[in-house]
Amino acid sequence: MVSKEVWPLLLSHFRAKKPLHGRFRLGLLISIGCGAASPADASLADALNAEHFRARLTATVDLFNGGLNGTSGFGAYSGPETFDATWNGWAQPNLGRQFNFRVAYTPENHVIGQSRAVYINAVAANATGDPSGRFALTADRGADFLQSAAWDNTHGGYFWGVRSDGQNPPTPATRGIWGPQMQQKDAYGAVQPVLALATTAQATGDAAHYQAALSSWVFFKAQHSDAGDGFAGGYDAGFDRDYAGYIDGDRGIRNLDYMLHTFEAAMALYDAAPPVDRPALAADIENLGDHIVTYMVQDDPTSWNGNAYTRASVPWLYNTDWTTGDTVTHPEGGSFSNWTSPGHQFEFATFLSRGVERGFGDQSWLDAGEKLVEHGLHYAFRTYDQDADPEADYASVNYDRLNLDGSSTGYSQGVVWWPQLEAARALAHWAVVRGRTDWEDEALLMVDTVADKLTDPVYDGMFERLDPDTLGPTGGSITGFKAHPWKVNYHTAMYFEEMLRLAEWLAAVLPGDYDGSGQVEQGDLDIVLQNWGTGTFTGDEAALVGGAFDGTVDQNELDGVLQNWGSTATPDLAAITAPEPATLGLLALLGLPRRRRF
Repeated sequence: MVSKEVWPLLLSHFRAKKPLHGRFRLGLLISIGCGAASPADASLADALNAEHFRARLTATVDLFNGGLNGTSGFGAYSGPETFDATWNGWAQPNLGRQFNFRVAYTPENHVIGQSRAVYINAVAANATGDPSGRFALTADRGADFLQSAAWDNTHGGYFWGVRSDGQNPPTPATRGIWGPQMQQKDAYGAVQPVLALATTAQATGDAAHYQAALSSWVFFKAQHSDAGDGFAGGYDAGFDRDYAGYIDGDRGIRNLDYMLHTFEAAMALYDAAPPVDRPALAADIENLGDHIVTYMVQDDPTSWNGNAYTRASVPWLYNTDWTTGDTVTHPEGGSFSNWTSPGHQFEFATFLSRGVERGFGDQSWLDAGEKLVEHGLHYAFRTYDQDADPEADYASVNYDRLNLDGSSTGYSQGVVWWPQLEAARALAHWAVVRGRTDWEDEALLMVDTVADKLTDPVYDGMFERLDPDTLGPTGGSITGFKAHPWKVNYHTAMYFEEMLRLAEWLAAVLPGDYDGSGQVEQGDLDIVLQNWGTGTFTGDEAALVGGAFDGTVDQNELDGVLQNWGSTATPDLAAITAPEPATLGLLALLGLPRRRRF
């Protein structure tokens, strides 16, 4: 029951609130990330309409599969939205702005491009829930080609290069673009197929794809694991075809890039795995995440606030003992300059939080993720005032590379497409799932940039880069690629997929319904007050769908009750699977004042 001393405070608080305001504002944040909408023309219906995000995801994948008329793109379609049953599964990687064959015949892709072509189709198939539709058929055929053309039947592992004719082992063709790299075994090229195959297994229900992903993972661990040197979650970099020597250059050094995608692939494999395989994969994921936060995440010494470091980065390169510094040594000799990558830091932050959602890791993963976002916002984030408005209209991540102290390396390719998508995804994710309301404005700015600046207004898809001063497309973007072996809609699909996921959460969870009754009323208020100030809710209510907690029972939970007092859930709560885990920060977004960082 509520004490007499508490009621006056609660009543005055309640009268000052505007029901649903916070929920509308968050829904608005999400809706504007997937089209040309802006705050002025968005509506509550838009905010809670997950189909909008699904449509954006599937539209972009259709363009990559078949181009504007259905007969170009990857070459997978014979007409608009029509899978071509004669397609051999090889994804044409060289597409211009109109998704046409920029070069009439490019005989080679690499395993990253092929894997990502498979992956985006599997994501689209999962989003539509159709295991036999055009996206599932494209993913299935592309996955079969990936296995037959890229897996080394002699030494094991995936070749770096993939030829259009499926030649195995691949050799450079007349117009070859990879040369001797075709047969190398890069760690990055080992784990991207695991991601693609595991996601395809989920999309199609084909156990063969899961088994291929699992066996690929087991082989990767056998060849690349650093467990024997005392690093259970660390993995080695790239090798020659027979694993006898290292790849030259910085690709042969332990690095951030493949470790991030190893973490991503392991979680995707876990999602696709049957119960019997999950314990071993869970251990792999725990070891990976712990390794990342223990050895790879480096605190920014200038961010000490007297109590803790508030910013951290992930350097690009590491020595064989997982130490790092301004220069790092190749295992076979020679040193290389080091740097950090803001885009990858935002990406790491998302994956660390998603790992905790799946039940892995601990608070150290979330602490590391927060510090990585703070580092990116502090050193690489830029806001733009387009209309002399005191609040900036857009923002961007303006640096591909930074020195370890956060200063610019002088290396710049403009505002590159994928860091913008990763920053927008991370900020929206942390605002919704982890209750970081102080990042909501930055998220709004970034999703506006994605929708209004990065998205090609004529042909759709994402420009490759923008001018850092005007946020307009550069000459290279106008005449350049929509796809090359790296730019295959991968980051775009992940962005739309996450925004769709967040939108579905908002539509499914009634904030403040802690007792699962389908209505926010006295019972929910009692639960908050009985648990006030504790680390988590206690009792049976902790497992209920309506319990969108932020980790500490405080003003945020109270706001969730008071702003939605008397509200009734529209979905059938009993039929909803609780978001992972139950401790979401969703309610922290309700009714709180908006704060700007700049």
